[in-house]
Amino acid sequence: LLTELITEIHLFGGDMADSETGLTGVTFVREEDNLSAGCIEGEESCSLKLDPENPFFKKVTMQQVIFEADPSIHRLEKFICYLCLESLAGEKLEFGDLNEVGTIQGKSWLQPEVAEGKLCITGVGFADAFPVSMQLVDVA
Repeated sequence: LLTELITEIHLFGGDMADSETGLTGVTFVREEDNLSAGCIEGEESCSLKLDPENPFFKKVTMQQVIFEADPSIHRLEKFICYLCLESLAGEKLEFGDLNEVGTIQGKSWLQPEVAEGKLCITGVGFADAFPVSMQLVDVA
């Protein structure tokens, strides 16, 4: 289980569709070892230290945006516009802005997904080298 092995998490953001900020990369840290995925160039957007004895989350909230990346072939893409990880200790790592659900100018903000329990991140899903989802397991 990935987050059982980490003591810190870093989130990176950048411009996605029409200057919307989206999650571009994630780094998981354990002592001197880093496991990075996605685009982590530039400055990190935010980070959170976790209790090494209890590195779990009690709540994870994620919102995604779908947009038409190439109108000529109707190709859709997705990115994470909001991610909030709340540790069991109550500390929060919050990236981006939570938006109203709806569609404006070819971009659709999806219903936020919320998971609660004693959660562990077991994987990160990618599309075009950017994180688009997280796989969670409730270890309670």
